[in-house]
Amino acid sequence: MRAETGELKEENAALKKQLKEEKAKVAMLSKMVFGKKTEKQNKSKKRKDKKKNTKKRGAKPGHKGSGRKIPEDLSKREETVDIPDDEKFCPKCGLPYEELGSEECSNEVGVEKSYYVRFIRRKKYRKTCSCPKPIAGRPGPGKTYPEGQISP
Repeated sequence: MRAETGELKEENAALKKQLKEEKAKVAMLSKMVFGKKTEKQNKSKKRKDKKKNTKKRGAKPGHKGSGRKIPEDLSKREETVDIPDDEKFCPKCGLPYEELGSEECSNEVGVEKSYYVRFIRRKKYRKTCSCPKPIAGRPGPGKTYPEGQISP
């Protein structure tokens, strides 16, 4: 009987060990299936990360900026603007103003359009032979609209 009791105790210990291993496997598998995922993060963590990385886009307050550049290939025309001679005096005392020697300069791009009327004379010639075409001449210039008066 003692031998049988010893065998049962050994078998009981082996079964307890096996049960412990199986419980560990179940715990690991349930943690894998039902536990926290690595792809998901805490919402509070996400908010903190967004606040750290979010910067306002665009120009910052107080920043001058560069503006548009004037193309170098444009033709240049210099203009000097002066006040009229009758306004070169102080309105209160009447003494003349004195020129400072400094100027205020600025650049701007102006657009000029020039329209003109083309008066076109086309010479016509009459025939001196007996061919069927009675008058010879060049056709008129091309137009934007066939019946219109404006050409490109």
